[in-house]
Amino acid sequence: MSEKTSVKWEVRRRPHSIFWPLMMILAGALLLLNTLNVLPQTTWSSIWRLWPLLFVVGGLDGLYQREGFAGNVIFIGFGVLLLLSNLGMVTASSFGILIRYWPFFIIAWGLDLLIGRRGLLSGLLGVGLGLVVVAALFWLVLSSSAAGLVVQGSNFSQPLQGATSADVNLDLPVGSLKLEGGAAAGELISGVSSLPSNLRLTQDYAVSGGVGSLRVSAVGDTTTFLGFNRQMGLDFTLTKAVPLSLRTHLAIGEQQVDLSGTQVNEAAVEMAIGESTLTLPAEGTLDAKVKVAIGSVVLRVPAGAHVQIDTDTGITGISLPAGYSKNGRSIYSPGAEGAANVLRVRVEVPMGSLRIVTLP
Repeated sequence: MSEKTSVKWEVRRRPHSIFWPLMMILAGALLLLNTLNVLPQTTWSSIWRLWPLLFVVGGLDGLYQREGFAGNVIFIGFGVLLLLSNLGMVTASSFGILIRYWPFFIIAWGLDLLIGRRGLLSGLLGVGLGLVVVAALFWLVLSSSAAGLVVQGSNFSQPLQGATSADVNLDLPVGSLKLEGGAAAGELISGVSSLPSNLRLTQDYAVSGGVGSLRVSAVGDTTTFLGFNRQMGLDFTLTKAVPLSLRTHLAIGEQQVDLSGTQVNEAAVEMAIGESTLTLPAEGTLDAKVKVAIGSVVLRVPAGAHVQIDTDTGITGISLPAGYSKNGRSIYSPGAEGAANVLRVRVEVPMGSLRIVTLP
């Protein structure tokens, strides 16, 4: 008599991810509320500042699925650091931190490959090493001596030299750019540049037919982005004496461009990653373009100004003041539709937020 024995193999399945589905549900709900104009004006700008939570959620998701311990702890720590930067608790810019310290992700990957996922001991070891790496990351960012940044401030000025109008072009790789009216008599532009030792400011100016042409750029070793923080950049004032055409370009950082108190009639404010704030004049003629590939745009509009804002957006949250209307891709301030003198602004934000603020 033979006896048959059956063997059952048990396959242990990895826990199913729940974090990314929840993120998709949350994103869909927020987008729906935005299209229904239910969200308050400042909600989208606040949400955009929380983008580092993606790193935190991703790290938690990895820990939950046991996809590695050291790497996911580092991801969580990185996200917390970026979030602290966006909330103003760390002076270094979040995008600057991301650009400078991205090799930590390679370290995280290598630690997970080295330790593996063999059991409780390897898990505890991975978490411990991850915390050590996170502590080192925080120390490098928070310690100015470790960051190795020496910002050198110097005065800058460019006289008009007889120009009756001018084109101004400012180009900065990383940092902050602040621009407003108020230059002294006879000056086209003046102010202070604060740059690290690996960058220097160059200026090229010529006057032809009464039109001045100025190009200011920071040149040098831009591959390392040493110690990028909010203290690094340009703080300039423009003349009000002559009409101006303005172009600013910043790769990563923050721009604050105030056109009130100037005669800027054409402006192009461009950025790859970061935040651009543009303050419009109360009256006059203006054809402006604001472009941010990833980040946020804030338009500050004087009360009573007639403004038409043409948008080209993708995954973008838009918040409008009371009384503003939207027709297709165009946004109008109260009374702007059909008005004779309208300030025109084109905004391109493929990913991020657009917030319009009415000034008193």
